[in-house]
Formats: sequence, C-alpha cells, structure tokens
Amino acid sequence: MKIMSVLIEIANAIFEVFIVLFFFKQTLSAKPQKSFTKYTTIIIISTIHVVRSFAHIPTYINFGITFALWCIFLILLFDGSLTTLPS
Repeated sequence: MKIMSVLIEIANAIFEVFIVLFFFKQTLSAKPQKSFTKYTTIIIISTIHVVRSFAHIPTYINFGITFALWCIFLILLFDGSLTTLPS
C-alpha cells in the first residue's frame, strides 16, 4: 500500500512538472544552458515534491512551498522574454 502511494506521488510530480514545462515552453524562451542542468532541476523539484507530500505539512504551508518551488524552477529554466508577441 505504501509503495503504491509513493508511485502515485512520483507520477503526480512528474506530470505536474511536464504540464508547467509545456505551458511555459509555448510562451517563454528558455535560457541557453547545458542539458543536464534542465534534467537535474526537474529531478530535484520532483524529489522535493514527493518528499513534501509525505511530510504531513498543513495545507497553507504546502501551498507556500509549492509556490516557492515553481518560482525557483521557472527562474532557473526561463529568461522571461516572450517567444511570440501577444496580439
């Protein structure tokens, strides 16, 4: 039972990361960097996401941690300039 919940959390973390990457890849240009940096960042964020889910943290603190993780993740991977101009 515990193994199944760990697998579900890992799948959830990876799915969440790829949804955010897909959305921001369409709108923001990525920073030029070595490919291992991207994969390392994704693995670190996913690991923290899985560990955090088993820590039994209150919801309001959990939202704050999630917000901080995504801010760090997006700052590391994207430079903030738009790939296309909005119409």
